Amino acid sequence: LFRSELIEKLDEVVRFAHPEKPFLQTTHLSEKFFVGRDEELVQIEDELQNTNRLYISGIGGIGKSELVEQYAKKHSSEYDSIIIATYTTDIKSMICNIPIVNVADQLPNENQDEYLGRKISALQNFGEENKLFLIIDNYNTEFNGKDDLELFDKLTACAHKTVITTRNNISDERVIN
Repeated sequence: LFRSELIEKLDEVVRFAHPEKPFLQTTHLSEKFFVGRDEELVQIEDELQNTNRLYISGIGGIGKSELVEQYAKKHSSEYDSIIIATYTTDIKSMICNIPIVNVADQLPNENQDEYLGRKISALQNFGEENKLFLIIDNYNTEFNGKDDLELFDKLTACAHKTVITTRNNISDERVIN
């Protein structure tokens, strides 16, 4: 029995052993002391049993991001990678800023849309083979047209589970307020 388990684990390692294959390294999760909010952690767990995309909504400063990080830390063994993508200016930039090992930075002769295409392609390939837990943090904006919505959907489709923290009032998705 031990030998078969070892062979199974080695087969898993071989899959990642190619030196040029893109892969995601888990984002460093907060080491802050965290107490309480067990009810909310259970609520996130329950909701994620029924959906792949969950919004955590509320006013600024109440600890949405910290709560989601704690959930991710508690469930880290269930995922191959945990990535925190912080929204700052737009969806394209957010995706381009996701670090993917063995995917070159934007090349001098490459525009942002071409670079974005390489990043999305690498994320899609990763998502087909692995379980990614994606946190989109501070998504405090509205979709800026059909292109933004399509990019957002492409990104979240790469993940096994996605949790989005926002100050927006979201009514048409699964939300924990």
